[in-house]
Amino acid sequence: MNAASWLEALPASDRWRARLLRDGPRIATWILVIALAVQAALILTDLAAAGRSGAGAPARHAPVRSRLVDLAAITNAHLFGAAPALNQEGANAPQTSMPLVLTGIIAGNDPQNGLAILGQSAQTAKVYAVGDGVPGGAKLHSVYNDRVVIDRDGRLESLSLPRQTNAGNAPPPSSAALQNEYPAIERMRRMISEQPGLLADVLRPQAVL
Repeated sequence: MNAASWLEALPASDRWRARLLRDGPRIATWILVIALAVQAALILTDLAAAGRSGAGAPARHAPVRSRLVDLAAITNAHLFGAAPALNQEGANAPQTSMPLVLTGIIAGNDPQNGLAILGQSAQTAKVYAVGDGVPGGAKLHSVYNDRVVIDRDGRLESLSLPRQTNAGNAPPPSSAALQNEYPAIERMRRMISEQPGLLADVLRPQAVL
């Protein structure tokens, strides 16, 4: 009995089972091959579509613009208002050679508003305001905390207060010298009473050394 006769002799259910056992592995192999081929075709199709879209629309990088802060422009804009310019003319003036003695100062924020007590000696010192003529033909130009500036024929020169070290070694003033200083003190009081706005911005008085 050959295989065909043997299969025909089997019942129908047994024949299908026998064929499945014989041809099942081959059928499963073909199904797997077809599935892999379909999957590979789908992958290749997706890759080709992505390549075409990428080539058609290249990525554009926006240029990066650096913003530099112009500090000079901000400073010159005076956002909070311009600072008042103080008159510093003559701040570095050389020491004068005129025979003058500076014995007292009343200085303020503005060097143009101040008083100075000076003269050819401490006994002859008088009170002078900025703009007044001083002994020797010069004119009081400005007053600072430790010195004054005088205008001598268009040239600015400074006159400083005596150093405290020298004051410690100086002899005490005589009663006659004190009496000679009273007119200068009285003139200062009179000037302050007559012109109260003159010392509106005075910071502090400078004692006579």
